[in-house]
Amino acid sequence: MEDGQAAKGFASPAKVNFGLRILGKRADGYHAIETVFQMLDLCDRLTIETHHEGTIRLVCHPPILPTDETNLVVQAARMLQQMGNAHDGANIVLEKHIPLAAGLGGGSSNAATTLLALNQLWKLHLPPATLRQLAAQLGSDVPFFLNGPTAMATGRGEILSPVPSPPPLQGILVNPGFGVTASWAYGRFSGRSRATDSSMVAIVQALHAQDLSLLANLLINDLEPGVVAVHPVIRQMQEALQAAGALVTFMSGSGPSVCGFFADSASVQTAVVALSRQQEWVIVPVSTLSHRPHPELQG
Repeated sequence: MEDGQAAKGFASPAKVNFGLRILGKRADGYHAIETVFQMLDLCDRLTIETHHEGTIRLVCHPPILPTDETNLVVQAARMLQQMGNAHDGANIVLEKHIPLAAGLGGGSSNAATTLLALNQLWKLHLPPATLRQLAAQLGSDVPFFLNGPTAMATGRGEILSPVPSPPPLQGILVNPGFGVTASWAYGRFSGRSRATDSSMVAIVQALHAQDLSLLANLLINDLEPGVVAVHPVIRQMQEALQAAGALVTFMSGSGPSVCGFFADSASVQTAVVALSRQQEWVIVPVSTLSHRPHPELQG
């Protein structure tokens, strides 16, 4: 655009949940949780070109999402304009690689990346506390994506305590080719948690020690039983990962995606070949991130 800035690209990473404990339903309708968020190197990509017209235009590739005010990217840009009294606009291209409604936080990550990128590109200089406030209004796990790459989350997921990131773990993400909404998954929760007060701390310790066998014994996702009861393919994906050599497997967040981590990258490559026989599944090799994807962006 005339008088605008050249387009810039930004990675927007997926996340997995190492464990998910539900403490109960809050007065505001959300569930109180404890979980450990971990970013992956599986990323969507946002390409942003700013201009002085004040409009926000979003294009999605492939065209599988709405691009109007119902999209979190557009909502994030609008909220930032209002909070920062910004008169500039942006043309945004969103390239989707993270499966939708998959328990991987793709939409939340897109929203957080939009906040970080436009805060810089529009030269708003809004402080991290303000960005966190906006992020929490957009979604429970949006604040995590402002920083990362690893954090313990409480509240409804927006209260974050950074924890040391493990060295990159090599794994495979398996998605059955369909999505489930978080609200539906939480509605399937039985009301009884299998986790304890020490569960998340023990998970963090196992991650730090890179003890995947111990981690396998510690991971509990309170949403998993209810989701698996309706979608048994989730258990089948876990069993397939285990048969292919995964040392730990788990459903991420509200599902239905399943992640498995392996001893090394060679084991991952062998497992990808074995799993690729299931043509209806989406098979993606992944690594955990040990650093923020955009350390230059203030979050």
